[in-house]
Amino acid sequence: MANSGLGVAVVGVGRWGRNLVRVFADLRRARLVAACDVSPASLRRHVPERAKCTTEFREILGDSDVDAVAIATPAATHSELAIRSFEAGKHVFVEKPLSLGVGEAERVAQAAKAAGRRLMVGHILQYHPAVTHLKALLSEGRLGVVRYALCDRLGPGTTRDIDSWWALAPHDVSVLRYLLDEAPVEVAAHGHAAAGLPDPAVVSARLRFASGVTGFIHVSSVHPAKTRRLTLVGTELTATFDDVGAAKLTLGPTPPELRRLEVAPDSLPSRGMSECKIAVGEPLRIEAEHFVDGVLDGCPIRSGTADAVSAVRVLAAGSRSVALAGAPVAV
Repeated sequence: MANSGLGVAVVGVGRWGRNLVRVFADLRRARLVAACDVSPASLRRHVPERAKCTTEFREILGDSDVDAVAIATPAATHSELAIRSFEAGKHVFVEKPLSLGVGEAERVAQAAKAAGRRLMVGHILQYHPAVTHLKALLSEGRLGVVRYALCDRLGPGTTRDIDSWWALAPHDVSVLRYLLDEAPVEVAAHGHAAAGLPDPAVVSARLRFASGVTGFIHVSSVHPAKTRRLTLVGTELTATFDDVGAAKLTLGPTPPELRRLEVAPDSLPSRGMSECKIAVGEPLRIEAEHFVDGVLDGCPIRSGTADAVSAVRVLAAGSRSVALAGAPVAV
């Protein structure tokens, strides 16, 4: 491994896994040595010829060339495959969410510790250059005191194996924890059903943080237009990260009438906002490089075990609140 880079096997070569194949095959300090999928056709279509292909996960676990496993399978399988990988002595990169329950997440964390191997969850927004820039602005105090955050993750058609909360909200839960340096202590969420999709298909949630910040997350898999927007409102400046807009990060003064609000307004002003110049880079490649460097160099992994388990705790609390018709649930 030291001389030839980290040997990586990608498990799950579907819509997202094929992107992991691409980036790990191209990293300077990594080698894509194998890929696994239930579909031989997907393996032939998306995996370079130099990599070994198999439809049997156990072959990945028994391959001595594989140092790390990158898991991009359906969410319900994440925890089991991660635990089996640790038991086989592999490092693990797994797509979000780490699991669909707190107990499962904790078992993965225990397996990683017992094996002495590294765990990273693909909370990709933590590696987006615009989010990294926003994190720096917060560290410098440029926004003043953050009052509240607004997150909208909407669009038509999400995955059909899990509901919209578990499919979409991990992005916002993770990035808020990263930007604010704290996890929420309480979640209150309302869900709404839609025909043909896992219930709930639409969720509106309020997250309460011990510092006094309030976060609002709105996710939907039945919205006609794709929206991926995060706004932080501070006492001095307001910042908006728009992942589908031409201007990824904009910054402007917070109007006086919004500086003391404890609830989100119906709309935010757009005048006076200016675009921030940010570094260029593909978030997925940056994320994959961070994992490889973390394993090879032993440096801290940003979206590692503690971050991953914390995110699952918040998601589970939100799911419980939906079941209780919006009653607040402690994290």
